[in-house]
Amino acid sequence: MITQRKAVTMATLTALTAGLSSVLLGVAPASATQFTCGLGATSLGGGICQLTYTAGTATFTPVAGTSKLEAILVGGGGDSSYGYGGGGGGVTLMNFADTATPIDFAVGNGSSPTTSTQGVTVTTANAGGNGSGGSGGTSGNGNPGWSYSQWVNNDYSGAGGGAGASPVDTQDGGAGLVVSSIAPGNSLFTGDTACYGGGGAILDYNGNYGVATCGGGYWHAVAGTPTNVNATPNSGGGAGSNSRAQVPNVYSGASGVVVVRWQAAESTVTFDMNGHGTAIHSQDVVTGTTAIKPPTPTASGLIFNGWYTDPGLTTAANFSAPITADTTFYASWSGLALTGASINPVVIPGAVGALLLGGVLMLVSRRRRRHA
Repeated sequence: MITQRKAVTMATLTALTAGLSSVLLGVAPASATQFTCGLGATSLGGGICQLTYTAGTATFTPVAGTSKLEAILVGGGGDSSYGYGGGGGGVTLMNFADTATPIDFAVGNGSSPTTSTQGVTVTTANAGGNGSGGSGGTSGNGNPGWSYSQWVNNDYSGAGGGAGASPVDTQDGGAGLVVSSIAPGNSLFTGDTACYGGGGAILDYNGNYGVATCGGGYWHAVAGTPTNVNATPNSGGGAGSNSRAQVPNVYSGASGVVVVRWQAAESTVTFDMNGHGTAIHSQDVVTGTTAIKPPTPTASGLIFNGWYTDPGLTTAANFSAPITADTTFYASWSGLALTGASINPVVIPGAVGALLLGGVLMLVSRRRRRHA
């Protein structure tokens, strides 16, 4: 009989506890906001987004509210030929005054240009020139390679020109171009240290190994054997060539690349917990993209019923719909909460029912004690 009384008492306490939330629930401060660019782009901070294309063709549709739109175009690198390195692909910075019209990009393979087309405006980053029987290839930015007339010491070879400069000797490839060197102070690429379009270096007839930078191909010795290192894909660097071991005779230039950056319009998405559970950090998202649905929140003694777009909890939130302005989503709970905060009217019926059930069980427990 004593065991039964204890069981009834425990049932009573459980019922009461289930109808109440923890008193004075601690609500943690919201953590730092997160920024979502959408379109598969990467956030660089400060509302700047970046999207990179490394092959083929693609259409970029600017996000609504974009205030600034730029792109780096890098042409494909030139091929080497026998003892002559290919030129590095050209590097061009585009500032699109039209931030609303879609842009078609075509990324060049080796020896092919990279282009952007917006309406009737076409911009081209030229491919690096191929090495020939007389000199290294000219870079897409117009810097010549080591020329035929500069043969020295019976050295029948020449390195490719780079997007940033011509070679300074017959073996080393011309310097590539650091993006920040062509980006004005108000550019989205200001301070960018990425380097593209290095000229192809060569191993000359006298056994001298050249040096390449910014993606250019080159040769080095592995256990005493000359080994070719191809131009880096998507760098636009010109390919290197071995003037001694001509197998194969031609090494392909690297493919180009397109790097798009834009200053996005932002909207803040805030999550109102309605006084319960732990705060969820807000999200800064690009206007016109979607927010990320947060993990399901919890609160002691309460059931989470979903997110709503209005304080009255009449319209369910749709996380697949684009955010067009600053937005607040409201948490819906069922159950009674004694948190010291105002009680959500939606939870009152459930809370009252839980209290009545607890009272009935307490009365039953007392009667059984009297008759025991």
